[in-house]
Amino acid sequence: MTARPPTSDELEAALAQRIADSGLARYQATGAYPASEVPAIFFGTMPDKPNAAILINVYNDDRDRDPHTPIYLVQLRFRSNTGSRRDAEQLGNRVFDDLDDRVNERSNSQWGPIRVLHCHRHLRAPAAPDANGRWSRPDSYTIMTNPS
Repeated sequence: MTARPPTSDELEAALAQRIADSGLARYQATGAYPASEVPAIFFGTMPDKPNAAILINVYNDDRDRDPHTPIYLVQLRFRSNTGSRRDAEQLGNRVFDDLDDRVNERSNSQWGPIRVLHCHRHLRAPAAPDANGRWSRPDSYTIMTNPS
C-alpha cells in the first residue's frame, strides 16, 4: 500500500496535538474543555468561550507541484484570556517560536503520524479586538508534508 498525504482534518489535528504537547495550549478531540487559563484549541469558527483560544484552519491544499508532497496553508488565530492586545501577540509569538523551522533551524519533524518536511510562518497579521473587546491575531503558516 502506498503511503498517502494527510487530509486537511488530519493535519489540523496533528498540529493541534503538536501545540498542546509543547505546553502552549490544550487540545482534546471531543467533549467540552474544562475551565482553565490555558488556551483551548478549536477548528472551524472561534467559539465565544473560553476567552483564551487558538483556532486552526487549513485554507489551501496544493498538490500541483507534487501530489505526494502537498503544501498546506494554515491559519492560526490566537485570542488572549485577558482584554490585552499584548497577551494575544505574545501567545502568537510563543507558538511561532515553537513551530517555525527557520527559527529553529530544523526540518523533517514528526507531528504524531504526520511527517512535516517544513513549517514556516508566511504571514503575521495585525491584532484586532472582537465585538467583546478581546484581542486576537491571525498568523498563516506554510506546511509541507511527506507521507513516506
